[in-house]
Amino acid sequence: PNIYIETLASRWSRKPPKTIRPRDNVVIRLSTEGCYFFKRLDDPKCRANREFYQDLLAWSKVTPNLFVWDAVAHQGNFQTPFPNLQVIQPDLKLFAAHNVKGVFAQASPYRGGELSELRTYLLAKCLWNPNTDWEHTLNEFLDLYYKEGARFVREYIDLLTARAIEYGEAVDCLHDAPWMDYNTVLDAELIFRRAFDLVQSEQVRKRLELAYLPVQYAALSCPPRVHITSNKVTLLRPPSLTLDQYLEVLRARCGPESHDWPPIRATTQQFAGKTPPRTQEFSLERLENNYC
Repeated sequence: PNIYIETLASRWSRKPPKTIRPRDNVVIRLSTEGCYFFKRLDDPKCRANREFYQDLLAWSKVTPNLFVWDAVAHQGNFQTPFPNLQVIQPDLKLFAAHNVKGVFAQASPYRGGELSELRTYLLAKCLWNPNTDWEHTLNEFLDLYYKEGARFVREYIDLLTARAIEYGEAVDCLHDAPWMDYNTVLDAELIFRRAFDLVQSEQVRKRLELAYLPVQYAALSCPPRVHITSNKVTLLRPPSLTLDQYLEVLRARCGPESHDWPPIRATTQQFAGKTPPRTQEFSLERLENNYC
């Protein structure tokens, strides 16, 4: 009595059973893992989200204890750009409309996560009131927190959001950021350079430096630009810090407690402890036959 048992509805277990019904003391925790996180979960044009929405509808009809586990930041590396701010409020409103009793919004557990201060503020406001004007709330935070740098952070957010949506392919919370390409990194770099040139306050500068860290990570990890000539293929990556320099900046910005973070170890392993080469060249040989 008075004890609730939780079970996870995720991936292969996400669809409700055809005949079995959970008892009144069973909590169904429906996971959004596998969804396309840059589009609303009720977007009928997105297959992954459309399937989740159908499961949400089905569960809402068979259990009074429906909860959601929603990944609202990248779960592979907390520094990965993850432009989903525009769907946080619509998704929470969707949950509330379908009898969801509570939401575990899983963001970065570490200081220095990609726009984690902004994401936490927006989540808190929209969890309290799913009808919150998210755009007003987002701009409110930017103005109060980044002050004279607010317009640059908003420009950066808009750049990433537009690029991720333009990329078009489904990206879940564990994928790298394939849409964050060479040109996008350079555009983001330029936005922050303009911000640093303008901002005078040391407090605001430190906050901008935290927001800028994911751009430095993206410069190391983004897909290269490919240039092909008649006899050569060249891969170009954006100018960047070395891996050691980036990790040192990350530790310095996020405090002494960050020195043995799991993300530090994960990032080191991701690049095998070495800075990815900025330029790589490969010879190109053309094979001919009777058809070409």
